[in-house]
Amino acid sequence: MIKDIPSPDDLSANFIASGTDFLNIAWETILYLLQDYAIIKANSEIENGEQDNVEVDNEYWKKVQRHLSTSLALIQQGNEFILKGYIAKKNPCLILSKDWQSQLQKDENVSFSEIKTIDASELIKIYNDFINPPLKIEFKIVFENLREKRNTVIHSVPKNLDIEYKDLLLNILEISDHLIGKHSWIKTRKTFLENNPNVKMIERDKNLINAGITKRVTYEIQYIIKLLEPRYVKKYFGISDKTQFWYICPHCYKAFELFSNYGEDFEEIPKLAQMKPKGANTTTLYCLVCDQTSEVSRRDCNRHVCNDERCPGNVISDLGICLTCGNLEKNPPMIPVTLKMPKDVVKKLEKLAAMLGFSVYQSLICAYIKQEMRADLEKLENNGVNALIASLKRHGVSDDVIHEALNELLINK
Repeated sequence: MIKDIPSPDDLSANFIASGTDFLNIAWETILYLLQDYAIIKANSEIENGEQDNVEVDNEYWKKVQRHLSTSLALIQQGNEFILKGYIAKKNPCLILSKDWQSQLQKDENVSFSEIKTIDASELIKIYNDFINPPLKIEFKIVFENLREKRNTVIHSVPKNLDIEYKDLLLNILEISDHLIGKHSWIKTRKTFLENNPNVKMIERDKNLINAGITKRVTYEIQYIIKLLEPRYVKKYFGISDKTQFWYICPHCYKAFELFSNYGEDFEEIPKLAQMKPKGANTTTLYCLVCDQTSEVSRRDCNRHVCNDERCPGNVISDLGICLTCGNLEKNPPMIPVTLKMPKDVVKKLEKLAAMLGFSVYQSLICAYIKQEMRADLEKLENNGVNALIASLKRHGVSDDVIHEALNELLINK
């Protein structure tokens, strides 16, 4: 007898969640490799000029083949887990291998978790036998190709295996389109980042956390849009014309504005919104990342952005922001401040800054200061505190006494 059989819903949810996590981890690994590559390539161009780029390219991607192999294995494992999740939704026993009966002959009671599951080569057939609509032939080709390469990586030491990072990114997008939902990858990325245990443990401003996620995803997708051919951009993101002009999304802009208020500097805010429908007089802007539309005005921007040349943009948000140049206000006057802090505190700040989307930990310190300062100022502004301070000073009460009283007030509140 098979005991401890999980419910179809629980088993399915666990498989699909784990499979989706594998895809996200592989995605992040590949993007980190691309980020490192961009830095190495830029340094090489400064030192040696552009003529050595081909050599740098070949050397770098040869050295990171092991990392790409790991990503490939993660992608296929995620692929298999998601398929098992959908099959288990029909009946958990469908994912058990055929030799479960022989296991029962040896032991009258066998736990479900002790029985081997079906081999990857059987997944598509069983899926198509029990689930409608069946998987398309395009997906089967991707699945088998990944499975063969994964087996080569796992079971041998391949000498001539050449894994392309772009192929792996396309594999992830193809799996996402077939098994998670059409044009679903951006939403999947956001959900994965929102459920990051490190982020969930930080009980801070939720707006700041969401802004950090938006910031990260916009940079990722902007890079991917530039990297992929137009046909793939259309297939996986629903953008029919990659060459159509892109604008800053007013909704996503708020995330960058929040970080800007905390001292973050941005050379350029990613532009991932397009006019829908395309046209010189269209006033509806659709954002690929946040999946929201915004009503905009069509009037010329009066901002001078480079070499005193006027910005050519004519798409303005309801807050008066030019969605071509960003039209950010000039930064307020800044002064340097030197602080001595324990080394372990700085290390923790660096870790938190990375998790929350700050490029440097100093900006996170500014965020903490502004957050607490805003709360204290709100306390002071209540109940006529400012008027009371002015009255005490007129009656000759010293600043030291007033400050001591205010400290007690803040502590007690």
